[in-house]
Amino acid sequence: MPVEIAREIRPAVQKYGGAFMTSPELAEVEASGLALFAGRQQVSWPADPVARIGHGLMLLREYRGGLHFAVLRAVGLTVPEAVVTDPEGGRARLLRTACSPETTDELIARARRRPDLEARWRRAESLTDEQMGELLEVLSAAHRDALVRSLADLGREE
Repeated sequence: MPVEIAREIRPAVQKYGGAFMTSPELAEVEASGLALFAGRQQVSWPADPVARIGHGLMLLREYRGGLHFAVLRAVGLTVPEAVVTDPEGGRARLLRTACSPETTDELIARARRRPDLEARWRRAESLTDEQMGELLEVLSAAHRDALVRSLADLGREE
């Protein structure tokens, strides 16, 4: 649940700021073709500051996820092919997503037969990043700067 996650990261958010995650500007982003993001946009922003951060995180997650799935299809990749190719994915991730070992091995073998698999995956990642940049353009410069600083700082937390 987003609120529970947000509560867990509250100390880091309080330390580094979290205004970027509570921006109502996210509600104005055009959402056609991004069903989960569009649905999340319709949910009212909670009054509780921690819940607002959770809501903002989910908006960003669903926006990027929807874009990425659309881009994967546009470059001719399936989601399993992308998972196989992703250096942080592979067999272990496929098994965590309820694929049987036999199905996982078949997916990997089929994906590895594609000679352009890695080039397509890199193109999909690049296009997704470009599209995410468009989302960040609706945020004010101060919100974008806070986002970059805060996420970098949170990534260094131990």
